[in-house]
Amino acid sequence: MHYHNPTEFELAVNRIVPVPKQAKALEGKGFRLDGKAAVTAPTAEYGPVMTAAKRLQAMFPEQGDKTVTLHLEKAPFEARCAREGYTVTVTENAIDIAGYGERGLLYGVITLEQLAKNVD
Repeated sequence: MHYHNPTEFELAVNRIVPVPKQAKALEGKGFRLDGKAAVTAPTAEYGPVMTAAKRLQAMFPEQGDKTVTLHLEKAPFEARCAREGYTVTVTENAIDIAGYGERGLLYGVITLEQLAKNVD
């Protein structure tokens, strides 16, 4: 029998609700969630996009030299439930959340919130 000791990343991903269909941890230095980042998001007066933007701005209330970008993009061909899909890409100086629909954008922000809580 072979037992696998899960990595910190695997443990954090498994605590996200619902558990993402796919998640990858790449090599390199991660983004420090220190509360200082320039947030850019689509303008919306109501709905999931507005909620996503407000949640991001609550996470990063102070302007800083790091960037957090929220945007809509076309889903990959193979995506199931495309309008609810998203990607969250974290690098040393930026976080990019792409939603394949308005709900996907919000779900991406919620995933980032959950990951941030699991890292602390």
